[in-house]
Amino acid sequence: MKTRAAIAVVLAAMVMGSTTPFGADDPWLKMSAGLVSGPDWTVEDLDVQLERRQRGRYTAQLQAGQIKLPLPAGTFHELDVQCADVTLTSAAVGCLHGRLRARSPWLGDGSFDIAGTYGVDNGHLELAISDAPVAGSLLNLALNRAPDNAPWSATIDLPGAELATVLLAATGEDWQADGTLSLTADLHGDSAGSARGRVDLALHDGEFSRANGRHAGENLAARLSMALTAGDHGPGGEARLSLDQGQLYVEPVFLDAAADPLHARGHLRWRSETGVLALSGLQIEQRALGRVSGATHIPLSDPARSDLDLRWATDALGAFYTTWLQPFVFGTPLGNLEVEGGATGHARLRDGELTQATLGLAQAHAEDRDFLFAVYGMDADLQWQRERGPASRLSWEGAHVQGLRIGSAALAGIADARGAELLESAFVPVLDGGLAITDLRLDTTAQGPVLYLDAELLPVSLAPLTRAFGWPALGGTIAGRLPGLRYHDRQLEVGGTLEAELFDGTMQITGLRILRLLGPLPRLEADIEMRELDLELLTRTFDFGHISGRLNADVERLRLLEWSPVAFDARIYTPPGVHRGGRISQRAIDNLAGAGAGPGTGLQQGITQFFSEFAYARIGLGCSMRRQVCTMSGIEPAGPDSYVIVRGRMLPRIEVIGHHRSVSWPALLEQLEAATAAGPAEVR
Repeated sequence: MKTRAAIAVVLAAMVMGSTTPFGADDPWLKMSAGLVSGPDWTVEDLDVQLERRQRGRYTAQLQAGQIKLPLPAGTFHELDVQCADVTLTSAAVGCLHGRLRARSPWLGDGSFDIAGTYGVDNGHLELAISDAPVAGSLLNLALNRAPDNAPWSATIDLPGAELATVLLAATGEDWQADGTLSLTADLHGDSAGSARGRVDLALHDGEFSRANGRHAGENLAARLSMALTAGDHGPGGEARLSLDQGQLYVEPVFLDAAADPLHARGHLRWRSETGVLALSGLQIEQRALGRVSGATHIPLSDPARSDLDLRWATDALGAFYTTWLQPFVFGTPLGNLEVEGGATGHARLRDGELTQATLGLAQAHAEDRDFLFAVYGMDADLQWQRERGPASRLSWEGAHVQGLRIGSAALAGIADARGAELLESAFVPVLDGGLAITDLRLDTTAQGPVLYLDAELLPVSLAPLTRAFGWPALGGTIAGRLPGLRYHDRQLEVGGTLEAELFDGTMQITGLRILRLLGPLPRLEADIEMRELDLELLTRTFDFGHISGRLNADVERLRLLEWSPVAFDARIYTPPGVHRGGRISQRAIDNLAGAGAGPGTGLQQGITQFFSEFAYARIGLGCSMRRQVCTMSGIEPAGPDSYVIVRGRMLPRIEVIGHHRSVSWPALLEQLEAATAAGPAEVR
């Protein structure tokens, strides 16, 4: 319609020649206009001139400095239409032999033959364009409409048009491109307004790229076919698309059509009274995508307010994840997974807003390639509605997070636009214990989703737990309440105190916070307080040498990076008020000496060589670690650069003295793990 408006300017000028003055002996007519325009088209510097050769026969010339039409037609410069044989009568106007020349992205600087007639009294129209140089190819067009709006036909043939020229002309942007497009059309209509026909568009050896890198294609072969109809409900028809060869990148999705062809079909209908493009009966098939069906209504004046109803199913969830999901979640905890299984889904949009969504999983597996987490044997029926809807179910057969083994579990919840919540309490096995969940809630906020958890950690053995983190194995168990646990933006915080029982004593963890829990370089922050640990159990666990009695420990400002310590202030000491500490073996003394005593006088000297154990009153050792170096301390100073680690009691009375204030943390850890002495203790 918009293009015809500009053409009407030309026809109007030509039809003027059929009026009375040309029926007389006037030799010529000339008309000029600086600007003729419509809502979205303009013609500048228009000149129309007719000269009579003989009665009823003329020559004509139309020139325009510039014609601007909406894309994809674009702008034409220096238009020059000449007709050497024009017929002008009261019944018809025609150009039997014409030539058109212009400069445009479509034509380059080209010219072609044009011929046509139009019946003023009966509407009979014939138009022919021959070998028009369009996009490096030759366009041929024929249009025929019988008199009195009787049946009409139109054919278009454009073989092998240059893809680079088509993209430039259609978008107004300069692309790096190669390959060809071919267009054929055969259309027919009748006086009742019905029409039918077929349009085929084929891409051969297509290659293209944009300077911003957001779109690219290589060695592409594609075909779009439409069986068109038009009637009382507007124009439309059945459309089929196939992409069988080459690679296509449309940020952020990459398709390898040679390995995984894509085929789509559906019924298009343009509803002119509402300005809506309707697509029904949509069917898309691709191994990575699975099977997609649905319908959509797109108001072209505001596409963001489209309606959509889409259903999807796949038996190749891994291929779907790699092609269609991973590009959108790259850089998140879900961005580097190995995925298997089957899935189904449904989404409904109204006025551009999501109103309903479902996701079903069948024996799905997802494992992070960096071994951060994994879930196996997932079955799910997840339901989401804008308002409160049906319940969702999720279960799995096994999982692990950062090396922690998680057993099978099942959850039931409900989700809507405000978030999601657990409908009933649940139990999730963790190692040989578990997590009894009483409240689990996900809130949708402007800053992103926030997860809240209230649960109780049932006793978990410390031995497998510490091994999972790559630490020395500990005895005992850990358990306690997890009130107010909060997870947001990869950050986990525990609002209360986590309590544990180990080595017949207690442990409390406060201020627990984990940053980047499911990402690279997780960071843990906490303060730990241990009371009344049984040293006999502790030293037996680590084969450290025998020590009896009780011990307190404080670890303040603990910082772990990727589960390895990078900073802390730690101190172990005999509990206050205890004056008779216990007994300590010669081997344990040597191991404590290795923590900072350095070379000195060995226990084997003198009478002490006849004793294997000694009584002690107090033990104390501290390490403030920064930059992989421990600043050591003990019970009290023993000199300018020394400190007391063990104070003896009874005869033979001993004291273990540390002489090194600065000790390498990796070396100290290696000594403690191997339970080897750095040097004999000094005995006084």
